[in-house]
Amino acid sequence: MNKTEFYPVGTVLYLKQGTLKLVVFARGQLLENEEDELPTYYDYLGAIYPQDYETERLYYFNAEDVDSVVFEGYSDDDGQRYQAVLSE
Repeated sequence: MNKTEFYPVGTVLYLKQGTLKLVVFARGQLLENEEDELPTYYDYLGAIYPQDYETERLYYFNAEDVDSVVFEGYSDDDGQRYQAVLSE
């Protein structure tokens, strides 16, 4: 995956060193950092598949953390336009 491209929401994947599948449900995330005034940027926010969203088990990660893709989520013209905004 090109660094300027993002996996679509709904993509199911494994992270490096990971044993559980994650489903991507958000892209381009900023997470407040207690140690620094500036938030930390992450490419993705995911949850364990198939359990979905559990606030205690959310995973912030970047493209370089992805090991393999099991299923790529749906993408259309709107998704491609959003990806262009994220890439800027």
